[in-house]
Amino acid sequence: MVSTLQDSSVKQLDLFESARAALVNLKTQKVDIRIALTQTTLTENERLLREFPELDGVLSEERSETESTENFADGRPILSPCGNLSCLIRLHIQLEQGRRPALSAGALVVDASVEADSVLFDLEKSYSNALEYKLSETLGTLEVALDAGVLGNSASRFEETNAGNLIADAFRAHHKADIGIMNGGGICANAPKGRFTLREALSLLPFGNQVCLVALKGELLLRVLGHGLARVAKRSGAFCQVSGLSYTYDPEGPGGGRIIEARIGDADIRPERYYRVALPSLILSGGDGFTMFEKTLILDGSATAPKDVAVLADYCRKLGRVDSRIEGRITVLSSSADTRKTGNWGELLGRFVVRNSKKIESQSLNYRLKEN
Repeated sequence: MVSTLQDSSVKQLDLFESARAALVNLKTQKVDIRIALTQTTLTENERLLREFPELDGVLSEERSETESTENFADGRPILSPCGNLSCLIRLHIQLEQGRRPALSAGALVVDASVEADSVLFDLEKSYSNALEYKLSETLGTLEVALDAGVLGNSASRFEETNAGNLIADAFRAHHKADIGIMNGGGICANAPKGRFTLREALSLLPFGNQVCLVALKGELLLRVLGHGLARVAKRSGAFCQVSGLSYTYDPEGPGGGRIIEARIGDADIRPERYYRVALPSLILSGGDGFTMFEKTLILDGSATAPKDVAVLADYCRKLGRVDSRIEGRITVLSSSADTRKTGNWGELLGRFVVRNSKKIESQSLNYRLKEN
């Protein structure tokens, strides 16, 4: 699974090769029943049973949040409990000498009608209290609310947001990097003005990515920014919130060629110069389609880099009073006010602030880069 692969210490092997090796090993042991535990699709589970007739059944991950399912392949069950531990699958096994085990299943609903185990309940309470205490830690005070466009216009996926600025600033400050980048799709909450706690920080960054440090040539840095714009009309999560640089893009430009200008301070990004860039491990590992890092010089990778929420929390603690604003780091262009009402980009551009009414050709950036 992609989530498992975020941890570079975990190696995911081929399901069928792993099953074959496990079954060979089981032949040397006295076993009554062979059940595969999987985290894959129903189609793959069916294929698994057909390819390995010695398997008696499969226990797999949920296929629904509300329903448990029982499917069969060649008479053998594939059992999937519903999600979030709202029920358990009970597997009944009947053994008869000289015959294949007979399996049947039922679901046990886990709700308030199930009496809690007193020891486990006390243990849960102790963990809950400790967690509540930790999550309530005050990291700082927000001078203004953090708005990522969550439950609204999904602003972090197509324009600069003050939430994106704060996170990218935190990444950059931690590594003392030239640039900080945060994929807009990874920002999952807004936060109200006032007391800012660890709970709010975790709501903003719930996925547990590491904040990595890489050395990128300017040419590759521009490709990263361009990829973030390739599917901006569909509110792709790849859109780049930034710190330490500014860029201008035309949503009507072709794919990754939508960038009009990208600058650090008053200077254009130079294609042959190296920049120290802090970014999430999701991007570095190829998530959201960022597949351009194969030969990248990694200065601090996911095996050693700190968690994103820890970096954000530490940054806010140091600031005390957090005043993150829109600063003009990302500028969105359109050809005219009329453009907002027509074409495939009509709905998206209707939400944009038009910064400039004059059309600027996409090729102008390439021209400036060649001049440098």
